Amino acid sequence: MLRVRRIVLWLFTGVLLAAFPIYTEIFRGLHSGHVSFDMILSKGEQFVIGGALTFGSVSEVLAATIPRKEKNLAVSAAMFALSVGVANLLAYVFVPATDNLVAVTIGFGAAALISSVVCVLMAAGR
Repeated sequence: MLRVRRIVLWLFTGVLLAAFPIYTEIFRGLHSGHVSFDMILSKGEQFVIGGALTFGSVSEVLAATIPRKEKNLAVSAAMFALSVGVANLLAYVFVPATDNLVAVTIGFGAAALISSVVCVLMAAGR
């Protein structure tokens, strides 16, 4: 039960709050009368969201009591998530706004989400 509560807490606090820049873009689009998927992801906010998710999930692993036999796997998952988070933030700074930015943000966002889920599951005891 503690595992489920930890995952639900991460979903509602980490994921929903990290996605706040997307909510802002949706609100702006609704206010202007034009909302599109490309418009929401075209500014690269997904990179910042990916960084926030991965750094939060790394802290979950660091704060968790992980059995000794799973420690190496947990450290590996945390290091991978940390590298994905750094890559997301570097991409936000250095990737120019082009037509391919939406595809790049989706790819980086998916990597951040997957690595974050793995870390949270490791921290929750799988």
